[in-house]
Amino acid sequence: MESFDSAPLNLGGGTVTFSHGTWPVPAPATAEMVTGFPVFLGQVQAELTTPTGAAIVTTLVEEWSTSSVFRYEKWGFGAGDREFEEIPNMLRLVLGRRMEADASGGAPAEGNGAWQEEEICLLEANIDDMDGEMFGHFLELALRENALDAYFTPLQMKKGRPGVKISVLCQQPDRERMAELIFRETTTLGVRWSPWKRWILSRELKPMETEYGTVTLKIARYKGEIVSMAPEYEDLKAIAERLDIPLKTLRRNILKQIIDQGYE
Repeated sequence: MESFDSAPLNLGGGTVTFSHGTWPVPAPATAEMVTGFPVFLGQVQAELTTPTGAAIVTTLVEEWSTSSVFRYEKWGFGAGDREFEEIPNMLRLVLGRRMEADASGGAPAEGNGAWQEEEICLLEANIDDMDGEMFGHFLELALRENALDAYFTPLQMKKGRPGVKISVLCQQPDRERMAELIFRETTTLGVRWSPWKRWILSRELKPMETEYGTVTLKIARYKGEIVSMAPEYEDLKAIAERLDIPLKTLRRNILKQIIDQGYE
């Protein structure tokens, strides 16, 4: 059965001017139509959900979620006329097949039921004429642009020159965008890509209160049982810098608290 799912609507912020004057976002018509639906006010000071958009989405959408698991089949996007510094002015629509969870509420029923199987893309390029600092810059950009992973492998290339192989893993809809990033930020003249499959465990993020502040825990489960748990690196880094604590000391103390509390 076909259905429409959506993440909560970003209404935007600031004000909007129309025939009845200047009003705070959301406009009255939009506010009326999204009554009872998940929404949030973003940092962009502009109207991001119009009455027309609200009418279409609230009429068609049957489920509101940010964690639906499904396999991509096709996707497309449309771009608006206005430009925002904070976010791209684009709306993406994805067509896919939902993967139902197993009876225990664990991983989707794909493969052996203990993990999820998904199709991703691998993009690679061999480079022997780029400064080392540029590799580090590219790695930061790729991860910031939602690459699943990005890494380098040393190579021995033609004429005995040392080189580096850039590898980027991404979701299929991000393939062209990642290729564009490689072309724009490196010296390569060509990018090869191939479809890959991978198995991933069911995972979740949970906040944990500590004496240093809130830390996000990354939790992986196998058949409903926790098999891996680790504090989010970016959270630890921010706290370590703010409190001037060695990162290794902070991480050790947080892990001890996890063990002492028997966190589940």
